[in-house]
This record gives sequence, structure tokens and C-alpha cells, in this order.
Amino acid sequence: MKLFLAGDSAVFIRTGDEISPDLSKLNRSLIEFLNRVKPKGIRELVASYLGVMVYFDPFITGYGDIEEIIKGIKTDDLHTLSEEVRGLIVPVAYGGEYGSDILYVARLNELTPGEVAAIHSSGDYVVHMLGFTPGFSYLGGMDKRIASPRKAEPAIRVEPGSIGIAGDQTGIYPVESPGGWQIIGRTPLILFDPARKPESLFRAGMRVRFRAIDNNEFWFISEEIASGEYHVEEFSITKQ
Repeated sequence: MKLFLAGDSAVFIRTGDEISPDLSKLNRSLIEFLNRVKPKGIRELVASYLGVMVYFDPFITGYGDIEEIIKGIKTDDLHTLSEEVRGLIVPVAYGGEYGSDILYVARLNELTPGEVAAIHSSGDYVVHMLGFTPGFSYLGGMDKRIASPRKAEPAIRVEPGSIGIAGDQTGIYPVESPGGWQIIGRTPLILFDPARKPESLFRAGMRVRFRAIDNNEFWFISEEIASGEYHVEEFSITKQ
């Protein structure tokens, strides 16, 4: 692991050089370990693709203290994650008014829009990190048969719940924002709500599966969410 200063109150711990499920697990193990030992002055720990950002109170601790803790970590300290992993099933209406770029993705990869939806909804994804906007999930595990480049000119407005593709990764826009990913569908789920605890539906390390729905089911689920009657489908796996 390598440490890099990130201003006067943060340190980035780089744990690897290539995005992978194993590195994602290592990052979460590191966060779990640091939460367990509770170093003084640590304000927040945030997982990223290639490491962990440590935010600290510079009046209580500093780079040297954190470096000493990291250097003292043993390999066995980072293998304590539970074998059971929680996952959520995300309903998605693909194409049409909900996925304006699915035809582009299909043509680029010599597929039909239906094949793009089928491939995308057959994957088993892992949330590597949250970022860009509150609750935006960067998901690993997408089939490269539907990989597509970012838009040359980002859209000014992307609807909440939009499912996008950028390169060989996919992600979900939790709130309305600009965005440059190719939009192939949308979920009616509320992914980020500041009045909810926890605010984000996802967290790093969680698994995600997509379930294709039609426009009628999209509307029906939206109505159930509005009335508080909808419960997000869950699943669990016993190995990571």
C-alpha cells in the first residue's frame, strides 16, 4: 500500500493498480479494519476503485500517524469480511423514453436493443464505489459485448434513476444532473434520499442485479414507492 497526501486533512491509501473485485474487497477490508481499531482523529473513510481515502482532523492527527498505522497492518488483519454479501435487485425499463441511447449502444456493438437489455440485465454486478454525485454507483462486472464510449458532448440533464454505460462499466444516476454516459434505461427506485437513513440505497461492496420491466410495471412500481408500499427485492450470496 502507498500513501499520498490529499490536502491538509486527507490521505489516499492506494492499494492496487487495476480495478477488480478482489481489490474492491481489499479496500472494504481496510475500511473495516480501520473502523475496528478506531484511530484517533479519523473523520471518514471512503472506498474508491484503487484505494481508500482517509479524511482526518488535522488538529488531532496527521499524515505520520496514519502512515504508522498502515505500515503496522498485517495481511491477516485484512481478511475479516463476512462471507455473506447483500444484494439488491433493481427493476429497469430499457429503451424508449427511458433509454434514449440504447439504439446507439446496439448499433455500435452490432446488436439489437433487446439484446443489449438482455445482456445488461443478465449480469451480476458489484458496487466498487460511490461518487460524482451523492449515491452515484460505479458498478463492475458488465459484459464487454455492450461496452460503449462516453458521449462526445455530455447531456445537460439526466433523469434520476437513469442507467448508463461508459466504456466497460455501468452506473446509475441517483439524482438529476448533467452526464456523459450512454443512457440505456431507467429504474423507478429512489436511489438517494437525504431524509432516509442510510441516504443511499447502495454502498461499496454490495451486489446488484437488474430486472427488465415494461412501462406499465415502471408506472406501477413508481405508484407503490410513492405510497410507501414498495419493498426493494434483495438477495444474498455466501462467497465473494
